[in-house]
Amino acid sequence: RGHGATKAADAPLGKFADSDGIAKVIADVDAVHDLIAKEHPGLPVMAFGHSLGASIALNFVLRHSQRVHAAA
Repeated sequence: RGHGATKAADAPLGKFADSDGIAKVIADVDAVHDLIAKEHPGLPVMAFGHSLGASIALNFVLRHSQRVHAAA
């Protein structure tokens, strides 16, 4: 998945998937969280973002509040 400069050349801007795009992006964030938590157990987690990233971070916090220590 990508957006802006990270999207595939033939992908329409703002389209993450054929269906449930934001849910899939949140699942991607969840997977990255799991990877980092495994490599750095016990460290607090802070969710933050800018623009679309802020919306993604907020959605992650709303769905997984027990896994986040702070948000900005």
